[in-house]
Amino acid sequence: MDSDQGGGLMNGDILTKYGRMAITPDEAVAHIRSGWRVFVGSGCAAPQELVAALCRGADRLNDVELIQLLTYGDAAYLQEEFAGHFRYNSFFISKKVRQAVCEGRADYTPIFLSEIPELIRSGQRGNQAMLLQVSPPDSHGYCSMGVSVDIQRAALDRAQLVIAQINPRMPRTHGDAQVHLSQLHHLVAVDSPILELEIPEPDEVALQIGYHISRLVENGSCLQMGIGTSPGSVLKFLHDKHNLVFIRKCSPMSSFRSWKTATSPTRQRRCCRGKPSPVLSPAPAGSTISSMTTPLSPSIHLTSSTIPGSLPETTR
Repeated sequence: MDSDQGGGLMNGDILTKYGRMAITPDEAVAHIRSGWRVFVGSGCAAPQELVAALCRGADRLNDVELIQLLTYGDAAYLQEEFAGHFRYNSFFISKKVRQAVCEGRADYTPIFLSEIPELIRSGQRGNQAMLLQVSPPDSHGYCSMGVSVDIQRAALDRAQLVIAQINPRMPRTHGDAQVHLSQLHHLVAVDSPILELEIPEPDEVALQIGYHISRLVENGSCLQMGIGTSPGSVLKFLHDKHNLVFIRKCSPMSSFRSWKTATSPTRQRRCCRGKPSPVLSPAPAGSTISSMTTPLSPSIHLTSSTIPGSLPETTR
């Protein structure tokens, strides 16, 4: 990531040309209409000021469908008081969404992550509006979607109305994360911390799960680590493995804190069409624990000396 914020928040020629687009959060969301489908920026890039403004103006809206990938931050639109005004539809069941979905107050669309962009572009889940958070523009007028790009490009290309929360604390990332000011309809300037994903320490049951999964991993395996407690628990028991390669798709860096810097150079794998895939970093080799590459027999149980902490009686 690049911390250079280029031309600053809104200055020089950019301010002259695009300054009229800068309005307050409440003024910006006032352009959203009843019956629309609105894509909300996901994960740690969720536009909190715009979400808060949208909820403040909920009384004037009806049947607005909010679609999102990962729900972090203040998701007030999930509260019962907004029933009839907002209907939330998630592509991933996160902790904040689970209860609302179970109670029938929100929807879940099960789908592979790779298929979501086409679902949006085809119009099956096409959005009329988009709320997102970006970095300040560079000297050429390009902002960056920063820490969360995922499916946002498809939603950006589809939206008739794009409202961007511009935050100088959003780092610049490159590639398909670039968004020119001409693609945005309204700008809201904020200066607030970017959301952080806190990963709780795994409990005893999660540690058991992590240990059993780790015994199925062979030396030289290529692993894609997801989000949640279980992947982090698995990592705690892979130190006896050698030549592992990780694809870090959605996993937070905190999941890898137990790992030391890799001793061998970072490698890049190429797919069958010759296009480079994401950079893969092999895990360091070496450990005092002997390697065990065959699954445990169902009759073998963990003991309190195998993993930290004591285990529930029912699992011994």
